[in-house]
Amino acid sequence: LESLGFNNVVRLDFAKEYNLINTNLVISLLKSGDFRDDSGIYFSYGNFTGLFDVDSNMINFNKVPKVDLYASSFAGGASGYPIMFDNYNSKEKIKIINKKKNFIKSQNLKMIKRINPKFFLPYAGFFKEKLSRDKTVYNMNIKNSIKDYLNFCHKNNIQLLDVDANDEFIFSNKNLIPCLIEE
Repeated sequence: LESLGFNNVVRLDFAKEYNLINTNLVISLLKSGDFRDDSGIYFSYGNFTGLFDVDSNMINFNKVPKVDLYASSFAGGASGYPIMFDNYNSKEKIKIINKKKNFIKSQNLKMIKRINPKFFLPYAGFFKEKLSRDKTVYNMNIKNSIKDYLNFCHKNNIQLLDVDANDEFIFSNKNLIPCLIEE
């Protein structure tokens, strides 16, 4: 980074707590447990805690803290597999797509259950196959929606923060300010 003109670059180590000067904000980077170059971020601000991850399999080697807010990907399907592979027929492709979709959702639900947050924010997964060459992928690539998590969250007393309904969520201590909640 320094060779690109970024001077005084601070490198953060995994699993070490960093306190932002003159604030109550503490952050810690958590490594993906499958040794890929993915990570998540744990933070606390006063007594409010959160964990954000996206594609981090087994975040922090599945040693996850209990947090108030858990934010993660939700959709799945960020791949041309199996749609772009000629060695599968349409029926096989649909079977694989549904299996991948259900697997992503089940992994997310396991993590949500492990963490047991007060709030779940599905925030990563809004990509679209927009190019005309990707029309086949767009038509076949079925993804999870935010609403696919609603029943699970309701049954487990977790508030689903739907970014399709609201693009901003404001908290006071551990509470979501009610005027911004839409069901």
